[in-house]
Amino acid sequence: MEALKDDKVSIIGICGMGGVGKTTLVKQVGILAKEQKLFDSIVMVVVSQTPNIMNIQAEIAEMLGLTSFSVNSKSARASSLWERIKKEERILIILDDIWRRIQLEEIGIPFGKDHGGCKIVLTSRRKNVCDQMGCDRTFTVGTLTKQESWALFKELVGMDVENSIISSIAREVTAECDGLPIAIVTVARALKNRDMYEWRDALQQLKSSTSTNIEGMHENVISSLELSYNFLESAAKSVFLFCSVFPEDFVIPVEVLVRYGTGLRWFKGLGTIEDIRVRTHAIAIYIGCCARMKIFGYGEQLTPKLNKVLAIFYLVKERWMSNPNSTIQQLFEEQQEEIRGQEVNGQGTSSR
Repeated sequence: MEALKDDKVSIIGICGMGGVGKTTLVKQVGILAKEQKLFDSIVMVVVSQTPNIMNIQAEIAEMLGLTSFSVNSKSARASSLWERIKKEERILIILDDIWRRIQLEEIGIPFGKDHGGCKIVLTSRRKNVCDQMGCDRTFTVGTLTKQESWALFKELVGMDVENSIISSIAREVTAECDGLPIAIVTVARALKNRDMYEWRDALQQLKSSTSTNIEGMHENVISSLELSYNFLESAAKSVFLFCSVFPEDFVIPVEVLVRYGTGLRWFKGLGTIEDIRVRTHAIAIYIGCCARMKIFGYGEQLTPKLNKVLAIFYLVKERWMSNPNSTIQQLFEEQQEEIRGQEVNGQGTSSR
């Protein structure tokens, strides 16, 4: 927060491995900045591994109320956005999940000499990306201490676990999360209200999980997500896998899940479409809580927001046996090709 108040600082970088809480941190920074009235406007957009400049421009424009923004030219959009941002005396722009250097001028974001009142906060798994973006200050987000991990786990699991018969198991489970907030949150929510045998089984799963090499992502994040997935019922697994194969930031109306769920017979034993619709909404909300997805409109739209790790990791569980010679990435890309064919038919809409 002090860096935001420093007139000599234009760009602030937040770096750290996937799962340490960078996005949560910058969201909180935005909230505090608003409460302290440090800026007149605050906007936040996700850049992602495959950035679409025109979509990023459109999101920022929408948040700033720039209505005359229908031009298809990237440079024309950048010019309009540039002028609109310069009208803000003090503005904070948060760019989340940057994987490589992007040109802020190409988007239409003035900073430094062009606009001293524009502060930029960005997050990345790679410190060198923060350096390439010209960050004046860079902060590294590390993992939680043992004490912090245990305190967070106890708070989320929703029971007096410290004084229960599963206390020692719970501590081992927490230790397996290696201080990663996303792993702690995922595992704690998955084990909430479970019996001792399920706790012991969970610990065994976490200890025996096969390492998965994904850049910038700790292997314990994957094992914790696998555990959470394993605790889902069959229909919820189907919904989850279906959602995970869509691109990042892709808005999937729950009604689409209802139609696919009916056609693919995910919901056995339910007789009417209304019953299936109710069940789908319940699953969408539940997955949103457990898997850190965004829920829009009280469960009306579900957006997979975690990252591609889930899509890559869980799809391989379902499809590996049918195609054992394929790589994980190939399996993921094959499934995305299938989804793209469905997009052409208007069965999903981009959030950007």
